[in-house]
Amino acid sequence: MEIKFESEYQLEIKNQFYDSLDEILRYLLEVSIKSHDIFKKDIVTCIDKIFVHPFSYPILKTRSKKRIYRHINFKKNYHLIYYVNDNVIYLCDIQHIRRNPNSLRFLDDI
Repeated sequence: MEIKFESEYQLEIKNQFYDSLDEILRYLLEVSIKSHDIFKKDIVTCIDKIFVHPFSYPILKTRSKKRIYRHINFKKNYHLIYYVNDNVIYLCDIQHIRRNPNSLRFLDDI
């Protein structure tokens, strides 16, 4: 997936984000091609919103002492987890909102 935005920020996408996105898209493809295509379009829109105002989304409550993670909810059931360092936005993961919060403790390892 190619994403191009005009922004003062650069984008780095972590492997965990790709893995999670791939899992979600594979599932949606089995369920409905239309849902799959809409999801892809919506995630690009969501990332565009982050580029416009990366610090306007809530801080994610984690035990991390390395970074301040933020998240943006999208499609009602998912949230995209990211952090900003200097002028780089790092997309870390995309998770279902009901996923076990203990999975967040591994964010610093991503």
